[in-house]
Amino acid sequence: MKKKNWNWGTIWLPHDGQHKDYKSGKSAEQIMRELGWDVRIIPNQPIEAGIRNARRGFAQTYFDKGKTERLVQCLKRYRRSVPTTTGEPGAPIHDEWSHGADAFRYLHIVAESLSNDSWGGKLTYKSLATA
Repeated sequence: MKKKNWNWGTIWLPHDGQHKDYKSGKSAEQIMRELGWDVRIIPNQPIEAGIRNARRGFAQTYFDKGKTERLVQCLKRYRRSVPTTTGEPGAPIHDEWSHGADAFRYLHIVAESLSNDSWGGKLTYKSLATA
């Protein structure tokens, strides 16, 4: 993308994209903005509300069978902890499958804000020599 000066429009980061990294002192949001990207933060909302949004979004989602196999597997395997003491479903389990399912959940939080109307401006990548 750098070599072609492509700009994929708005970059949506999870709410923790605003948190500064202890190594660099900068957040992912700051770094992306410095590179010229249009960055927005996905609103932080309770996981259960996000799961409900994602479930509602299934009816409007098209999956390319050849390109979304991993995502479909993540959605199928997204699960909750169920304590043996109570048998009641608890919080979602954070494992190798939760990342794809969380990305799908984040997508549906902002789905109505997505568009192809703007492409953004020229990116301002720093050269590796000055980075």
